[in-house]
Amino acid sequence: MIPSPDDQLAFLSKLQRLFAEGDFTATYKYALLIAMSDLAVEVGRDDDSCLRLTHQNIARKFVELYWQQTAPYGSGRGKSAVLVQNVGDQAAVVSAIVAFRTNNPSATVQSAPAFLGFREMVLRVTQTVSAQPVTYLQNLGGTTEQFLYNRERGAIVLKPGVVYCLRRFQPLVQQLARSRWVGHIKDNKRNTPMLGHVDDLESFLF
Repeated sequence: MIPSPDDQLAFLSKLQRLFAEGDFTATYKYALLIAMSDLAVEVGRDDDSCLRLTHQNIARKFVELYWQQTAPYGSGRGKSAVLVQNVGDQAAVVSAIVAFRTNNPSATVQSAPAFLGFREMVLRVTQTVSAQPVTYLQNLGGTTEQFLYNRERGAIVLKPGVVYCLRRFQPLVQQLARSRWVGHIKDNKRNTPMLGHVDDLESFLF
């Protein structure tokens, strides 16, 4: 069976609430939504079955998503530096990937697993994924609504119907997450020296 039209509308409604009411102090939650939709397409099915995703599965997606974003960005009119992706200190995922790339300057996102230190980097990213976005993504308006997944030790389990909806609405999920990701970076005043007046940020990030 597949989710009914009403169930699909309910999913979209709660997704809209997540973007409107969620607390986005870093870009991790956007990355988690994109990662879940990608993995749903890659390994999920068009039915109402659940899907177990380990934190490490998600962390590897995070490495792919953030890899380009850990390169210095500059508009050509000012400072060139790695963009800040947190309202406080630089996001730990970004710092972990930057450190790995600094130690392995010839690595690409495709060849990275063959380089020394890759497993340690993925472990650091996995720990951050577990402690932050996985824990807090489903907090809406001060309460927790587990409409996307249940948590297990070292993994999340996408709930019945969620995989189908993520597969069907993947372009919408990604569009919403990416646009707000870009907005988050633009709104961070520490990125102002790098952004300048050239509006190619989205193409750089994604």
